[in-house]
Amino acid sequence: MPVVIAGVSGDSSPIAHGPRRRGAIALRGLRYVVAQAPRRIADLGIPDGVASVGIVADRHDAGTAIRDAVTRVAWALDGRLRVIVSDTPSERCPDWADPELCGLARPVAIGDPNRADLVLLASATGLRWMRRIVQRKVLITDPNWYSEVEVDTYAALSSLGVTSDDWDDINAQSRSVFNRLRERYSGTHRVAVFGTGPSMTSIDPASIDAGLTIACNSAVSNLEWIERARPGLIVFADPVFHFGPSRYAGAFRQDLLRIARISDTTFAIPHRFAPLMMRRFPELQDRLIAVRPQRGLELDSLSRDQLRVPQTSNVLTLMMLPFSLALGQEVVIAGCDGRKPDEKYFWRHSAQAQYGGSLMSSTFDAHPSFFRDRDYVAYYRAHCNQLESMLSSAEERGYRFTSATPSAIPALARRDKGS
Repeated sequence: MPVVIAGVSGDSSPIAHGPRRRGAIALRGLRYVVAQAPRRIADLGIPDGVASVGIVADRHDAGTAIRDAVTRVAWALDGRLRVIVSDTPSERCPDWADPELCGLARPVAIGDPNRADLVLLASATGLRWMRRIVQRKVLITDPNWYSEVEVDTYAALSSLGVTSDDWDDINAQSRSVFNRLRERYSGTHRVAVFGTGPSMTSIDPASIDAGLTIACNSAVSNLEWIERARPGLIVFADPVFHFGPSRYAGAFRQDLLRIARISDTTFAIPHRFAPLMMRRFPELQDRLIAVRPQRGLELDSLSRDQLRVPQTSNVLTLMMLPFSLALGQEVVIAGCDGRKPDEKYFWRHSAQAQYGGSLMSSTFDAHPSFFRDRDYVAYYRAHCNQLESMLSSAEERGYRFTSATPSAIPALARRDKGS
């Protein structure tokens, strides 16, 4: 399950803000299960030793689909891999794409893409995909296919060519950065964590009197707030908004680099994105902590010997609270406002900490199925229940949580400092 963040209401899109057609979502989910069955039965992952990737499309606008896929491949894959297409793709950069990526576009080889070591199905309409699902080397990367299939597949592809020695280096580097963070904040009792809800900027970070402040996601867009809050750690985890090829993700990364240049902030990300980030932004290598999500873990599982966090779908429970409990005993939570019943999206963000307008629209255009197949009500309900369970469990082990700003999330409303 991807970690999701939310946009500012008003960036209207039928895909992102329209009615949730749960029946259609369920049918697409069934199609996905059928398509994945051969790989699951044979326990197939991405093959080793891939030196070439072919891109094919099975629809009338195959040229556009292949062009878009070439752009995604240019971002996600190691430049040493050979890319094969049947026809020369358009040189025009997709409107949704981070302009920086167009400079990464590599020459492609013209030939039979089906002869490549790995074949990416950039579009799969009708029933044509069925003849390909029994081919072990075929992966569906159609952004209109289902849910997070496209974003998760490209995330997995970003590790192609990464050896076990490379992973050992990433893990060792992450442990070193984490230990430096622990030493820097040794003796910290109170940790402040800031979400990016509307109340984020309603409170002075200094008023919390925390030894460490942790920020997340699009807070990096507000340099004035970052300079005032001086977060020692910034976490981000979303495959669409942070590690994707859209103009939104590109703007986020540029702001991230800007903060890295003017501060000594540490950054934390999920393990699977480490090769991509270290390949594209080597200047961040000695500032990044890559943590591995794992099912069944408690919030206080993160330690110098085990860089593992609970596998959840929200950055608060996935990253912010685990780091807080690894570095302190009391956590003050701000800017996690929750969701109103009449919302038509995940929830609202602070206008001072978000990329709206055409940048937000670029994510809808780049990853349509990711938004189309989200059930916002179910997601929010699951998050609320999981947060209450995890906080209660941690409190039984001596940790303390308070909410410094109003929240519609029941677990935080019950722990409001004014209650």
